[in-house]
Amino acid sequence: MNTINIYKFFIPFFLTSIMLSCEQDIEFTTISLINLPEVSETFRIDEGCYEEVFVLDSFLIMMARCDDYKIHVYDKNNLKFITKFGTAGQGPCDFNVAKPLQNSSSSLNSNNIILFDTRLFQLKTVNLNKLLSNENIANCVFSAPVDRDLRYMREINKLGESKFAAVGMSNYGKEGLFVIMDTLTKENQWIEFLPKKRMPDRYKRLVYYGFLGANSDKNSIIYASRYFDQILFYDMKGQLKNRHVFSKLKMPELSKQYSGPVFESIYYSVYMYASPNYCFVFRLNQNPPPEGEDEHVYRHPTQLLVYNWDGVLVKAFEIPVSLSSFNFLCYDDEFGYLYLSDRSTEENDMYETVRKIKIGDYLRTN
Repeated sequence: MNTINIYKFFIPFFLTSIMLSCEQDIEFTTISLINLPEVSETFRIDEGCYEEVFVLDSFLIMMARCDDYKIHVYDKNNLKFITKFGTAGQGPCDFNVAKPLQNSSSSLNSNNIILFDTRLFQLKTVNLNKLLSNENIANCVFSAPVDRDLRYMREINKLGESKFAAVGMSNYGKEGLFVIMDTLTKENQWIEFLPKKRMPDRYKRLVYYGFLGANSDKNSIIYASRYFDQILFYDMKGQLKNRHVFSKLKMPELSKQYSGPVFESIYYSVYMYASPNYCFVFRLNQNPPPEGEDEHVYRHPTQLLVYNWDGVLVKAFEIPVSLSSFNFLCYDDEFGYLYLSDRSTEENDMYETVRKIKIGDYLRTN
């Protein structure tokens, strides 16, 4: 082996060793938990079967999975029903599998609901003011085909007129944690995997699975990993600006039956909601430890971590067991209320229980 070939062999090995040693030296973020405040109000909603929810101006918008109308609108203060719309179909005013297009900046949340219909591959913008003024729905919905590059993405966040951040699905997921793309210029910037772990490409999409949020007003993007105990903040150019690691970033065991971690793998972040001022990450109680190992290493209280968009951990709440099985979570910046919902388990009486919890006073930093 000549000198050049020796260098070709040892330089990648040397760089990988440095990279892995740096990962081992990461300083852990400490968490000081306080109890979640008591529930302020409880509401029963008989429609039930919701899978997405968000606050928009004075409304609580709930996306129904098993109702003829896909979008339900409630008053966020008293949870009184206002209207529902969006029947399934193939027309420009129809909705099938509609997911809200995300961005927590206040400038993009001006009473327009922007939805991505993943079955019709269309972006639909609903002018809620017009709709509530008894306008014909045909005058309130604008439909446009979604760019081909976005069709097989998830966690899609709109950063600007033609700029998006999204998480890859299928083969796209082996490129990086997420992508910042411009559908006009066709420029794609994949954000490198963190932590850097060796594995066959086919495993990467699920091993690095995570939740993405963005706020273009704050020049910030958050990525919360499911299988690695970390939360990452980037700027709009994809530069890492803050990283919170809570425990050793261990590689999950890979399944031999499918291209992902085994089902018994420990979960960390399992839910995220982003508001104009804060990011909320639900950190699940970990799985029971393997037989003979210390339980305290594998378990922690179920947590709700609250960050500002600078990536600063503002507050960490311990979630009581009675509230830890919620279906969705969202937050109202205006009045400081957290909304938690869980679905009934009674086969013949399906409904949602929505709880309002006042936490705004705990998040003030001045």
